[in-house]
Amino acid sequence: MIHRFWEKRTEEYAGRGSVMRSEPGGLGIAAEVDAQKLESVHPYGIYAVPCEQDEVLVLPTQDGKYVLLGVLSEDQTVSAGEILLKSKSGAYLKLRRDGCAELNGLVIKPDGTTT
Repeated sequence: MIHRFWEKRTEEYAGRGSVMRSEPGGLGIAAEVDAQKLESVHPYGIYAVPCEQDEVLVLPTQDGKYVLLGVLSEDQTVSAGEILLKSKSGAYLKLRRDGCAELNGLVIKPDGTTT
């Protein structure tokens, strides 16, 4: 008999929360439940820790713990096909869909020249 993962569906869904404590090795999230020391999910090679007061999305796991899916963003400066890496200080790297890279306002063209 084939056992499919969707046959074990629960009624738990991801929920919003606020970061109340942010320190190396642990986060405290206030959401519908109090979640401490969450694991985070990131794309390979990207590591980040949300700041206190950031709005985040958490998901319950089968073992009763919670995993941090990411920070909710309202950034409207990113178009389809672009990537924006931004720190709390305001430093940023934007990979634009025209092939240029923008580093803190400095635009680097695909041929390596700057504008």
